[in-house]
Amino acid sequence: MTARRVLLLVLIAAAVSFPLGAARKLWVLDEVRYAAVVEEMHETGRWFAPYLNGQFYDHKPPLYFWLVGTLTAATGQSEFVLYTIAWLLSLACVIATYFLMRELLDEHAAWLAAVVMASSFLYAITTGIARMDFMMLCFMVLGLLAFVRGHSTGKRSHFVWFFVFCALAVLTKGPYGLLLPLIGVLVFLAWERRLGEAASPLFLVGFFGALAIIAAWLAGAVAVEGSSVLDLYLGKQTLGRATGSWAHPEPFWYYAAWLPIEMLPWTAFVPRGFVLMRRHRPTAFRLLLALAATSFVVLSAVSCKIFVYILAIWPPLAAAAAFALCDREGQGRALRIETTVTGALLVAVGTVAYTQATTFFPEKLASVTPLAIVLIGVGAVLVAAAWLPQPPMRRRVTILAVTLVVTGLVFSRLCALVLTPAFNDTMSPASAGAEMRTYADEGYAVASCGIPYGCYNYYAGVRVIPELDAAAVPSFFDENTRAVVAIRGTALDEIRDQLPESIRIEGEHVLERKPHYLLVRDDR
Repeated sequence: MTARRVLLLVLIAAAVSFPLGAARKLWVLDEVRYAAVVEEMHETGRWFAPYLNGQFYDHKPPLYFWLVGTLTAATGQSEFVLYTIAWLLSLACVIATYFLMRELLDEHAAWLAAVVMASSFLYAITTGIARMDFMMLCFMVLGLLAFVRGHSTGKRSHFVWFFVFCALAVLTKGPYGLLLPLIGVLVFLAWERRLGEAASPLFLVGFFGALAIIAAWLAGAVAVEGSSVLDLYLGKQTLGRATGSWAHPEPFWYYAAWLPIEMLPWTAFVPRGFVLMRRHRPTAFRLLLALAATSFVVLSAVSCKIFVYILAIWPPLAAAAAFALCDREGQGRALRIETTVTGALLVAVGTVAYTQATTFFPEKLASVTPLAIVLIGVGAVLVAAAWLPQPPMRRRVTILAVTLVVTGLVFSRLCALVLTPAFNDTMSPASAGAEMRTYADEGYAVASCGIPYGCYNYYAGVRVIPELDAAAVPSFFDENTRAVVAIRGTALDEIRDQLPESIRIEGEHVLERKPHYLLVRDDR
């Protein structure tokens, strides 16, 4: 039965999110940077301390890059390979969630929790992005699986594996990999009045072992790159992002606003799931609520916020929604209200998507319209169906669950095959990078100005692109009779009057709704 359920999970996940044809190019900023980091690892042999654009890359730890670098060494690097790796990591995360929930809930609820996770909007969007978030989450879930087995069976050697997996999560993406599960586990143990387990010898051995693994990596990086590595990783990238981030600073309520949308189409079922879990599975309730609540508070308190970071609480939320759908007591009124709320949210999201597109992206309206129609249409049907004469409860839940899984499937396919490719020209540097590659192949000197480093390297096929201040651009052209500079529109405005007539402006393109240009000088 387990093998059959896992196979069915694989098929559902493939239907929802497998990157058919890699319908889009890599987007800025992270995807193209990660691809360039891996490419530079292959070219320079710097694996222990990866580089980007000739500089030590301190934004993320190296484990994800080691995995991608190892796999692409055999297959070659391409958008499709990178997206497939991302999908395999997300699939591993869903399967790990299934096994974790089997320890906490019954078999059917555990399997449905994995299906809920795989068909949620955030999963459908994130699994198609070449990032390391699912890799970190997979290690966190595996660690929690080890903790639950140690807690429930009394075999505290499992606690060591909890910390080993958390350490691997840290080496994948940073301190969240240890901080989030550990805080949740400690709150759970205190709630259970078993906090003494955290003082057990093997728990402490695991904790200090995890710190030793992390310290060994940092020591190796210091040996290769010098003591500045500690300032970069611990100061700039950890404390800096947590307290006053220069990248993606958002208010405290950011995740509270996005969570109901990202958890669709299962949002409305989560609260009752926790209520039912408290009644029937109190231990699972305390652990999952502790994990979800503490992670939500920590993530909200940190300055740097991106919509995908909240993925860390998806397993507990998916389990709660699944538990509500498995309710055999048949609370018809509750299900009617949840179905109505779900339908209303789908209608609202579809309407907002359409109106926002007409305001900000009218040229993309043809791509947004099918997505809006599906969301509004399914939402309207759900609202109407909730108040029509109902079939028996079991059949009602089955029809609803299938409808929502199919909605997630259609949503993801429309995003992958219709919507996201339409934004390639405004989110991907592929076209401008291809032009830069042409010039570089002809011997032109290549540079950039006002652009975050590493954005063009992958598509330009240039390992190191010098970064210029706006004031240095004219002298760069004086020193190079054949040269091309990628420049942001605001930087170009600063020096437009200083450019000689021999320099032409071409290759206008938009990245993240900001104009960028290629400045070209040749000796023709």
